[in-house]
Amino acid sequence: MSALVRHSLAAASFTLTLAYASSAQAVYVDPTIGSAYPLFTSIAGSVSYDGWNELSRTGLGFASTDTAGATQALVDGIQANIIGSGDAVLARASGTLYPAGSALYNAGNNNPQVLSISDSTVASGITTLVLQSYVGLLQPASYATAVLDINGGTQSLLANSVTGVVVGADGEAYRTWTWDLTGLGAVDSYSLQFTVGGGAVQAWAFQVDQVAAAVPEPATTALMAAGVGVIGFIGRRRSAARR
Repeated sequence: MSALVRHSLAAASFTLTLAYASSAQAVYVDPTIGSAYPLFTSIAGSVSYDGWNELSRTGLGFASTDTAGATQALVDGIQANIIGSGDAVLARASGTLYPAGSALYNAGNNNPQVLSISDSTVASGITTLVLQSYVGLLQPASYATAVLDINGGTQSLLANSVTGVVVGADGEAYRTWTWDLTGLGAVDSYSLQFTVGGGAVQAWAFQVDQVAAAVPEPATTALMAAGVGVIGFIGRRRSAARR
């Protein structure tokens, strides 16, 4: 293979790699523990994300004693508060979760606590939705579930995969919920219902990523086509030379 062909293919491969690389995402850490806890994962192929952190009274901009005001803000809906986020909204759909000293907190009952995350400005062509959560489930009977509705419907779609790890003595757990949207048509809006229950709960942080199938940039496609064209040209010259 000639140096020109090798150079063209190398350039095309390098540009294609850049086109498929994901941008850096927001990261989170338990504010009471710091870097001893792992951070959320950057999701490959994410084209838009929304994140919530510092879900305490003061983190939401209220006085440390203003539980009523911070709780009403949660009921009304809190827009994603991580730099770079879109305009998705986190709200308390039912239950008694409230912004406490360092996180959303519930204690004293075993009733389900339901948070909703909704977004009506979804990126075009998304194929996957990924929810990352960091929630302390402080009792053995605790649980967490998540279901998805799209385009204003009530499908209650279960995640295709759920992964996670408990990272603290009190049951703090990182979980990742992934929904495959291929075959469901265009997605214009979504609503996630995140339910926790089983007693004392602390909800620290959430992030939702909209993921689209990687498509090479026009410049990448042109460069690859040029590389293929060079190979074809050299091949024709060699064939002609053999005649």
